[in-house]
Amino acid sequence: MVGLLRSAANFNPTIDGTWKNFVTDYGAVGDGTTNDSGAVDAWLADTGATKLFIPGSANTSNPRLYHLAGTNTITAGKSSCVISAYGASVDALWIGPVGSISQDQTHSARTNPASAGATSATIKDITRVSMFSVGSWVLMCGLTIQLSGDPPNWYYFEYRKITQIVGATISWAEPLKNTYLDTWPDINGGDSGGTGHDLGGPAMLVALNPQWNTDITIYGLKTTATVVAVQGRSVFLGNVFCSGSSGMAFSVLGNGVLHGGSPGFQPEIDKLINHLEIRQTSGGGGIANQSANNELLLHNVALSNALDGTHKVTTIQGGCSFSQIRCGPTGYGAAKSLAIDSSTIQSAQLSGSRLPLSAITWVGGATGTWKIAKSAGLASEQFVSVFVPGEKLAFCFGVGNPATTKDGGGTQTFTCVSVYADASFFYADTDIGTTKPTPTFQGGNAANYLVNWGADTVTQTNSAPADATVFAAH
Repeated sequence: MVGLLRSAANFNPTIDGTWKNFVTDYGAVGDGTTNDSGAVDAWLADTGATKLFIPGSANTSNPRLYHLAGTNTITAGKSSCVISAYGASVDALWIGPVGSISQDQTHSARTNPASAGATSATIKDITRVSMFSVGSWVLMCGLTIQLSGDPPNWYYFEYRKITQIVGATISWAEPLKNTYLDTWPDINGGDSGGTGHDLGGPAMLVALNPQWNTDITIYGLKTTATVVAVQGRSVFLGNVFCSGSSGMAFSVLGNGVLHGGSPGFQPEIDKLINHLEIRQTSGGGGIANQSANNELLLHNVALSNALDGTHKVTTIQGGCSFSQIRCGPTGYGAAKSLAIDSSTIQSAQLSGSRLPLSAITWVGGATGTWKIAKSAGLASEQFVSVFVPGEKLAFCFGVGNPATTKDGGGTQTFTCVSVYADASFFYADTDIGTTKPTPTFQGGNAANYLVNWGADTVTQTNSAPADATVFAAH
């Protein structure tokens, strides 16, 4: 995995006359009580300003606090900006645009199939071409893995900049890495014409908020905000500290780097992230990753708690230290590989068996002991579980009340929707204690599936194909 590392020498830029001053140019006070949101608004309205200096305290352990009771989106609308804020702190913070993806019928369009390597896609309904424009950014996506949520959650996704529009064909420069099919199941239903639903499963293009196209760099800032949203095309955070009770929440992100500083007590790596790397950070909590994002690189990261989930492709290197890793995303999707190099992991577990042991490699001076544990049990809402055997995907939808299913018996219904006719298998795993619910299986269009149901039991339903992989019961 190629990192996006910058030279540490550039982390403390020289402040000269090309920089705007948050206090003297925009009227911020920074006394911890005066509302400085107006200064943020003035900075954002100054369209020609791209570099902002936020004066701080000489004692960085006791930073100068700027109170933001209103606007906290300190970079929204800036296509490119650098902020230097050593010794300064804000009590509310949002990095990047608000609402990168609109969940409605007027910002997306279903497309014909597009193969890996393609530099274009053709929209099915030509009347929807008007929502796209040359120079804007779009998300090519498909295969829904979450029944609801904001933003939506697709297993396959790629960000592209439109270079040409001819008729119903949208083109870009960088070839697609994945193949997108129009036969993928429309799990959430489409609009009346079946041609554009932001949560749909078939291949589609989504028009991004124009403010998503941004290149943001922030140095030295501290924040006590409970949650710090991080979105955009490119975000670099150097020595940025989040001390809130939750932490940074990364989503809808092209390329992101957190180098130094801290992501907070329990940061969340949410969804639709192409590449994220976290370097030379430490904290008392863990990192939660629920979705099948594309790439995660961790270098010299120390956590007293768990790395709670991994991306499709995850690299852990440079002396990382974790108490535990849950392999694969913890909520939606599946992982492909996990490489651990010169790092120490105390224990690990497969997260719903969404990463096969064969895809985990120990290299260099990495050490650790795998402890395969049961998954956490049934959620109180519908969930989707996906496993990727050789890119042949199968879905599991479960509905149930944990009060009656996890511990007290009851009935649990699973519906399997196979994306490919030759999908290797369907796999569901629940931790239900000693009292097992009575499962009801609705095969849908899946011909083969396996179920790990309860403690140390693997039940085969229907017939398994010859190449099906059966994991030992947890």
